[in-house]
Amino acid sequence: MRLSIIVVALVLSLGLSFAAGSYFAPTFLAARLTPQTTFTAKFPSPSDTSVSTDTSTTTAGSAASNSAPGDLSSILTEPNSYRQLKDLTAYADHLSSADMPQAIQKAESSPNSFQTVAILVGRWVEIDPKAALAETQKKRSRAMDAALVSGVYAALAETSPSDALTMAQQLPPGQKHDMAVESVLSEMAMQNPSQALALAQSLKNTAGRNSVYAIFTQWADKDLNQATQAVLQLSPEEQQRSNALQAVMNVMAQKDQQSALAWLNQIPPGRTKTQAEQGLVSNMAANDPKAAADYVSKLPNGQEKNGMIQSVAIQWAQTDAQGALAWAQGLPASQMKQFALQQVTSFWAQSDPQAAASYLATLPDNQQKNNLIQNVAIQWAQSDVPGALAWAQNLPASQTKKSALQQIVSQWSQNDPQAAAAYVTGLPDGSTKSEIVSSVATQLAATDVHAALDLVNKCTSGQAQQNAMQGIAFQWAQTDPQAAVTYGQSMPASGARSSFLRSVTAQWFSNDAPAAIDWLKGLPDDPSKDQIIEGVSYQWAQSDLPSAQAYIASMPAGQAQTNLVNAVTNQLAQQDPAKALDWVNQLSDGKSKMMGISMVMNQWAANDPAGAASYVQTMAPGPSQDSAILSITSSWAGNDPASAAKWVSGLPAGSANNMAYANIASRWAAADPAQASDWLMQLPASSSKDAAIGAFSQQLTESDPQDAFQWAESIGDDSKRQNTVTTVLSRWMNTDPTSAAAAVQKSTLPDDQKNSLLNRTSNQQTSGGINQ
Repeated sequence: MRLSIIVVALVLSLGLSFAAGSYFAPTFLAARLTPQTTFTAKFPSPSDTSVSTDTSTTTAGSAASNSAPGDLSSILTEPNSYRQLKDLTAYADHLSSADMPQAIQKAESSPNSFQTVAILVGRWVEIDPKAALAETQKKRSRAMDAALVSGVYAALAETSPSDALTMAQQLPPGQKHDMAVESVLSEMAMQNPSQALALAQSLKNTAGRNSVYAIFTQWADKDLNQATQAVLQLSPEEQQRSNALQAVMNVMAQKDQQSALAWLNQIPPGRTKTQAEQGLVSNMAANDPKAAADYVSKLPNGQEKNGMIQSVAIQWAQTDAQGALAWAQGLPASQMKQFALQQVTSFWAQSDPQAAASYLATLPDNQQKNNLIQNVAIQWAQSDVPGALAWAQNLPASQTKKSALQQIVSQWSQNDPQAAAAYVTGLPDGSTKSEIVSSVATQLAATDVHAALDLVNKCTSGQAQQNAMQGIAFQWAQTDPQAAVTYGQSMPASGARSSFLRSVTAQWFSNDAPAAIDWLKGLPDDPSKDQIIEGVSYQWAQSDLPSAQAYIASMPAGQAQTNLVNAVTNQLAQQDPAKALDWVNQLSDGKSKMMGISMVMNQWAANDPAGAASYVQTMAPGPSQDSAILSITSSWAGNDPASAAKWVSGLPAGSANNMAYANIASRWAAADPAQASDWLMQLPASSSKDAAIGAFSQQLTESDPQDAFQWAESIGDDSKRQNTVTTVLSRWMNTDPTSAAAAVQKSTLPDDQKNSLLNRTSNQQTSGGINQ
């Protein structure tokens, strides 16, 4: 049972990391792993690479590899996925600890490497976690780190959580450190969530913050009342409270929606209630989408309501597409209505693409219909390529038809790239063929790179060929990055060559950062190298922060250096904002320094706004402090606008102060316009108040243009008032020209501006340009 749990978690982790090109750490939320080995609770330090891998402590199921059933190379070529998984599990069961490194090395180069590695690592952790721990000290690909580090430290935490946490914290700052700490804290939360939370909060780093959701999920499942009380004791200004609240609400709603709703109604209006409400609606939509839709319809308009509509649309369409369609059609005209219709149509096309297509034929021709056609094309092609092609070929000649054909052939190429390539070759030359070749070549390159190159060179040229080569680069870099960069370097010097090498290097960094860094450092210093660095800066800083910092000093000033500085700053800020600022302040380039300060303060304010605010007041007055103030207010206002407003009120007047007030007003208006308006009314007349009202009015225009107009008219400065009133009225005309025209007549705008707005309204109505 233990092995299967580890394998499932690691397969999901590695699969996501390969798909996204970045690491996604599993949290082992449900995995109560029971070690089957006997070893002392006092573990070796992470730096001790002399850990014994003696297999005498392994279970009887870990016999020597010479008795392992089958050969790994043969198993990896098995076409039947079920049989391959079965054979891999049996193979792993018969491996000894000493056999694992070689088996994993072989597995990493296989097409299905994430699944194969997950199974082997899961078994290794089960039979000999000490040896697996020693293996984590080696430089491996990011995907391999995800599997080894998360699995090993979760297993060690079961026997001695405190020792496991100590070991994890001894790791150098970076992804491996964060993965280990998160795995340990998640495991600890299964037994003692309050202790796990206290430890997570004491860490004050990325790993601690990322663990909060997992901790409260475990806690709410174990003792809902205790978890609820613990959430409310967290500081409202911390992002941790948002994560914890959503975790608790999710568990509460799964157990008893009525109790969850009653508890929600006890929370005063504001950001906290909105976050809890989002969790409740998401759960309601999964169980009773009509009830969820009714609940959401009674909420005030705004970004939060739009997000909940999105959640309802996705959930409802999965179980009752036509019922969801009727609901979506009844929504008020808005971008969110379009999104809901897209989701519903997409799910409908999964079950009955012909019916969905027939429905689309009844709609008026517009961009919304074009988007829906693309959704149907994607879904139909997954089940019936010939039928989808016949339907798309009968569409009227247009860009929509081209896009639909491209979507269908792209889906086809995922299952049968050779057949799709043959079909594309027979198409008449033109833009449609060129665009389709790109998607087909990407899929074909996964199994036959040279066939993909031949297809692209034969059927495309110019920018279309360059675009197609991007997809080949992505696939080739996953299987043989060295061969891919060798091919790229042989290409003629051009934008296509640089673009190809950037794509290969980005994917190489995702899979094997140390090797990619060594290769990159060895390139000659030229514009091509700079362009590659620009594309992989963040991956470099995440993978090897010290080498990225050291390399910056050797770089000439330019965009490549700026990108790498930003990447290093971002990584440092996640670990220790104060130290990150010290590093940024020693930079000589003014532009990089200003951007770095803004980045650090954004990170700091998102997790500890009070601490960031205290620090910024120690800074010398000037551009750096102004930039920091704006970063703090923008981030703080998103979680706790009242506290942000209180802090800003104590700052000296000036342009930075005005912009800070505008940031707060805009964010507060989006979350709770009633509270924001109460705050505005209490402010004394000043340029800061005018700036706040201007931002508030513009944010409010979409949901309540009448109020937005009235607020804009209250601005004291004549120029600022006229500009804001004009902006609000112009936007209002796009949705309700009659009411907007009446407001223009009542406004304090000069007559020439009034006439200009009224003439625009008349012209739009005459030409039918109003967006209903």
